[in-house]
Amino acid sequence: MPKYPGIYKKQLKSSTKYYGAKWHKGKTYTTKLYRKAIDAAGALEELNNQLKKDVLPEKKHITVRDFTNLYFQKYLSKKPGIQHITLKNIHSGLISVIKIIGKLKLSDLTPEILQDLQNKMLEHYDNGTVKVRLNEFRRVLKRAVKWKYIPYDPSIDLDPIYVDADSKKPDILEREQIAYILNNEDIQIRERAIIGLGALAGLRISEIFALKWKRIDFQLHTIHIDLQYCEGELKSPKKSSLRTIQIIPELEPILKECRLQSKSFIWLFPSCHNKPLTPQHWSRYYFRPLLKRLGLPVVYPHSLRHLFDKMMHDAGIPTRDIMNMMGHKQAKMTLHYDRAVVGHLVEITRDLKIL
Repeated sequence: MPKYPGIYKKQLKSSTKYYGAKWHKGKTYTTKLYRKAIDAAGALEELNNQLKKDVLPEKKHITVRDFTNLYFQKYLSKKPGIQHITLKNIHSGLISVIKIIGKLKLSDLTPEILQDLQNKMLEHYDNGTVKVRLNEFRRVLKRAVKWKYIPYDPSIDLDPIYVDADSKKPDILEREQIAYILNNEDIQIRERAIIGLGALAGLRISEIFALKWKRIDFQLHTIHIDLQYCEGELKSPKKSSLRTIQIIPELEPILKECRLQSKSFIWLFPSCHNKPLTPQHWSRYYFRPLLKRLGLPVVYPHSLRHLFDKMMHDAGIPTRDIMNMMGHKQAKMTLHYDRAVVGHLVEITRDLKIL
């Protein structure tokens, strides 16, 4: 049979072969069946032309770069509740796509071009990074379909990118390693307090450096979270992140000692200008060098939050309560942090009886 793109063959019970055509535009459109493949190809072309009529003529010549900027400025940055740091990360990911295909017309994109884009990105980035960035670009293409800049999404048939489940999870310190840090009096109390707030309270690094002493109540043993410190700016967090959490007994003595030695009556962790210390500065010049000096794995500060989640799950705390402590709106976010290890699975299934 002649090879026509998009044509499929179907054999009915009567052993008669028929040919049909498929067209993808967010969803799959199919033509009726024909006795000849060339007739199915003609029907596909007619369907193609009909769908393309939906695209306004003045929108056909916009480039990938220009539409991505339009998507970012007119749509994404206007969405309520999206954080500035999130916008910055998305923009950074889209730039890596624009560098390769930014000069092409949006209407000229084909599955072949996007497959080539994926292959080129996999040469420079790991699978997880490429998957995240292409998923964001897929959202750009879906918006282009809705705004009628293109008739269909050409990324539908891209080969899936497989990411090892373990590679999604960042390395985290063990609880024994955290205990060694927090109980080591040779380590400055400020570093122990910051690490303790991440590992024993589950605070985001941006929440830790926005903390004020008046938000800590040692009588009620609580911490009230109502600010974030990102890129030198104090901001209100998302509604779900506004919360009051309990100070666990192992953390409270560290915070009290930090209070006694603090030179600020406002900030827990001030800079020399009596403003909050920036998370990036602390991570680069204090946290990572500390881990290297102690011979521990050099991890990101955010991994302390992963350790908190793991310890809460191991302690049998219900997911709903962990959500409230971590400031998550959806359970899938909390479960994303959880990591099951083989030893734990063996232990809980050894004596398990289901029937």
